[in-house]
Amino acid sequence: MINRLGRYVLGSYPPAFYLPYGVSWAVGVTALFTLADPRVTGWRPDVGVVVAALTFAIDLLLMRALDDIRDLDYDREHNPGR
Repeated sequence: MINRLGRYVLGSYPPAFYLPYGVSWAVGVTALFTLADPRVTGWRPDVGVVVAALTFAIDLLLMRALDDIRDLDYDREHNPGR
């Protein structure tokens, strides 16, 4: 089961692309919110940013998996190797 999940993640959700994307998105959005709030005088990435990045990356993986489940019949007919 773990091997199958690993193959799925590497094939359909390449971590080399999605993890840096998730980290960049989390840092960027967090920094944007701190810039927009005049009460914040300084900002440094902390554990909250790491949690946001991991949550975003896991959400992207789940959305990808749900999309693949939704398209299963189409893929069986038009992309049988997938």
